[in-house]
Amino acid sequence: KEYVADIFLGQTSTTDDAEGDKTDVDVHTVPKRNDIEKCLASFVGCISQVPPAYSAIKISGQEAYKRVRRGENVVMQPRRVHIHDITIISYTYPMLTIRVTCGKGTYIRALARDIGAMLGVGAYLHALTRTRVGAYTQENARSLDDFCLHIGVHASELDQERIDGTRVYLHNVLKHIQKNSVHDRFTLYHRRDFHPALCPPDNPHYRIARIPDAPLWTQTRFARALWKDAPDVVWMPLHNAPLIHKKHMKIVVTIHDVAFLRFPQTFPAKDLRKLRFLTRHAVRTADHIIAVSHATKKDLLTYYPRLSADDITVVHHGIDMAVWQKTYPDHVVRDILATHCVAASQYIVHVGAVQPRKNLARLIAAFERIKKTAPHMKLVLVGGRGWLWEAIEQRAKDSVYADDILFAGNIPFRDVVILVQNAGVCVLPSLYEGFGLPVLEAMAARTPVVAARNSSITEIAGDAAVYCDAHSSASIAHGIIRVLSDAQLQHTLRTKGAQRAAQFSWEHCAKNTLRVLHRIA
Repeated sequence: KEYVADIFLGQTSTTDDAEGDKTDVDVHTVPKRNDIEKCLASFVGCISQVPPAYSAIKISGQEAYKRVRRGENVVMQPRRVHIHDITIISYTYPMLTIRVTCGKGTYIRALARDIGAMLGVGAYLHALTRTRVGAYTQENARSLDDFCLHIGVHASELDQERIDGTRVYLHNVLKHIQKNSVHDRFTLYHRRDFHPALCPPDNPHYRIARIPDAPLWTQTRFARALWKDAPDVVWMPLHNAPLIHKKHMKIVVTIHDVAFLRFPQTFPAKDLRKLRFLTRHAVRTADHIIAVSHATKKDLLTYYPRLSADDITVVHHGIDMAVWQKTYPDHVVRDILATHCVAASQYIVHVGAVQPRKNLARLIAAFERIKKTAPHMKLVLVGGRGWLWEAIEQRAKDSVYADDILFAGNIPFRDVVILVQNAGVCVLPSLYEGFGLPVLEAMAARTPVVAARNSSITEIAGDAAVYCDAHSSASIAHGIIRVLSDAQLQHTLRTKGAQRAAQFSWEHCAKNTLRVLHRIA
């Protein structure tokens, strides 16, 4: 067999791959390419390898991974495996990409783990592609696109007036999925005019089906349209699914987060009941679930114990680097900054809805601490009013620095980009995120990021952010002051942030989403 493996150096994983819990390794010296080449050479030949505990190898008649999940202490015995060749395809720390030719029974996860151990930096398998089995290579394989499907898409979120993370997600997947699917037919179901910025791209394979609005639209008119059109698979990009559908029709649901279960106190009772019911029904109805992060997948397995890991595929969001690194004329930048009463680098920006989960009350308290050290700084909160916004705005009004706390609201996308690009620091002190798109956007814009160390945020930002304790305004303030007062740290975060963001793309997200739809159909 032949594989192409992406190995992430500098961290270890409880499962030896990207799905496990990560632990940072204190790396004193970054390995050089020739060090890695010598290391890889030592693994070529007949070697003794300890398989991962999270594997299908049976111990006393039962798979090892099942025993581990039950909390048993599983000790794996070493096995003899043969590795014919290992070559480096690319290396930019912390990502190492190699090509491995090996025999039966070789675990590439274990190989990645052992390479990291020998280099003294730790490692886990970030991604893996099998390129050959025996005489058969990828070139002999048929693409999933060779099998034509009729895919129904619940696209009503593109009708909405505001633009937020889930709507950006749906718009970009539809925009890029057409590049990866030349045979499939799509029917996009919606109920009102599309938002001008979210219109689906022109595509002969896209049929736009506008169905008049009605109470419980998803369960009534949308469900009837599905019954009539009978697509092979239906993609629900939000926590919802039709109660009734034809038996042959497969349902794939994207779950963005379970904040309503983690932090129910931040939701109004009515919304909480609705989200609990819709998500519980969607999880039970779906033939497969897409989670936008490994953290969200872990939460789903915790709160919905009937699910298994095989029921969920992680597909990360993407980013359009060109959009966030676009250079605007000086006069445009000046006008936008003047409109919001700020000067370049003289403000802290937060992007996200004004709601308790975003932890804005503590951010305001942190800002009051920052003003004592950096009196020239302002705080700009970009985003519309969400749940329980009144208390947050009142907290800002009650601050002695109320004049320097600016609520920008829902503003044109160009303004958002310019405000993020020119901020001294972008902060996301959220109590919980299913993905954390604002972090990715700020890193793409080369803006230093300070973020809470929780949920999916560390998974997305990696080592390209300064982390803080979301439950401590002092910690939030310390993180921001640390960045604002250290030019070298700012440079490091800008460089690492852009490199980290470049690992995420909407095309990759669309390709993996399409792959799930084909597999389930």
